[in-house]
Amino acid sequence: MSSPPPDPARLLRDKLEEQNRLKREEDLLRVEEKRKEHKAEEARQLGRDHEAILQGEQEERESVAAGKKWKEQRTVNEREVEEMKKKKAEEVQYWKEQEEKHHQEEKKQKEYMDEMAASNAHITALQKRKDDAERMRDEARQESDRTMARARLEIDVWERKEREKAAALSRKKRADADSEEHRLKEEAQEEARAKKAKLMMEEQGKKQMNMSDFSRKKNMAESLPEPARSMEVRSVEQEERQSTEKIVQEYRRKNQETDTEGTRHSQEAELLCRRKRDDAALEERMRLAAIEKEGQERLRAAEREAARVRDETNARADRVAMGTEKI
Repeated sequence: MSSPPPDPARLLRDKLEEQNRLKREEDLLRVEEKRKEHKAEEARQLGRDHEAILQGEQEERESVAAGKKWKEQRTVNEREVEEMKKKKAEEVQYWKEQEEKHHQEEKKQKEYMDEMAASNAHITALQKRKDDAERMRDEARQESDRTMARARLEIDVWERKEREKAAALSRKKRADADSEEHRLKEEAQEEARAKKAKLMMEEQGKKQMNMSDFSRKKNMAESLPEPARSMEVRSVEQEERQSTEKIVQEYRRKNQETDTEGTRHSQEAELLCRRKRDDAALEERMRLAAIEKEGQERLRAAEREAARVRDETNARADRVAMGTEKI
């Protein structure tokens, strides 16, 4: 992983600190050189003064020994001594002035260094506040990302469970509709079978009664003399066939009506249960749409809350950067 780019503000601060350090070292060296030069000059001047005094004393001894010549030269020597004293006083005043000047320069240098230290401290404090504010913003962004990741995961889990519940409920309703359709069709078929069995028994009963009736009529016709007997028997037989056919047609019609009614009941059951299955599918689609909508609303609410917290943290970070609030 590559290292992060250098901070421009930190580089500027380091550069200023290095320049200040070099200048302080140069000023200290310059002051030290002046102090050494001043002390060396004082030592040389003291040597010259000492030599002058020794020379004056020697001249004075020579003057005493010389007598008159010393007296003549005394005035000159005194004048020279006065001039030397004056010169010495001037030199002392000069070095006092130089010392005062040096003191003022040191004072100015100290004030300058204090100002630079204060400026550097201000820059350091300002940079620290900026670093703290940026760290707060980074932490706010990271926490916002973590919050949204958790929210998305929770919403995904909730949506998956709700979709599974909706699908399970829809499957149950469709299965119930299938079972109901099968039951209703079975009931319709059973009812049709029962009716047809009853019709068959009724048909057989009617045919039996019809056969008995026409059997008596045949017996009565058989008792008639010829040729009336033959004609009556043929008439009774024809009437029996017609009556029997009528019974057959009647119950064929009733059986057909029973089949038609059974088919209608089956179709009604099929239509009813198809509608229930369609309703279950529609309810599932509507529930899935509602789940998706609620999931989106939950996600938007989480985003609004994360944005609110992030904005509050950023506003606090701005106050920290300006120095109006402390961490």
